[in-house]
Amino acid sequence: MARIEIKNSGNGVSLIDVFIDGHKVDGIRSITFRAEPAQLPIVEIDFNALDISINSPVLLFDKTSMGEMEITFKHNGPSEESPRVDNQ
Repeated sequence: MARIEIKNSGNGVSLIDVFIDGHKVDGIRSITFRAEPAQLPIVEIDFNALDISINSPVLLFDKTSMGEMEITFKHNGPSEESPRVDNQ
C-alpha cells in the first residue's frame, strides 16, 4: 500500500505538497478525504496527467468527461496480436 503524505508548505501557488512513497506529486488540482464508519479511509487526488504511462492489460475511461485523448499501445511480449479497442 502506498504511503501518502499531505503537508502544508506555506509557499508557492499551492499551500500544500503531496508525496506518494516519498515522491512529490506536481499539478495537484484537488484532494478529497473521506472516512465512512467501518470502512477504510479514501483519498482522491485530482491532478494534471499530461504525460502518463499505464502498465495494465485493460484501460477504461469515460470519454464524456474529457476532450480528446490519444492512446498508443506498445507490445512488450512475444505476442503479435493487436490490442482490442472497444469504444462503447
